[in-house]
Amino acid sequence: MPILKLNGNIHWLIVERSLEGCSCRTIARQLNIRRSRILGVDDI
Repeated sequence: MPILKLNGNIHWLIVERSLEGCSCRTIARQLNIRRSRILGVDDI
């Protein structure tokens, strides 16, 4: 596996772990996106 791909995978594992257990509202605020994009639902 190329180093860049490995670094990218590790990066997203760290992001996943840091967001684990956070509410959708907190995640949406951190990513500056609508909460519905986190849940994959249009109307909440």
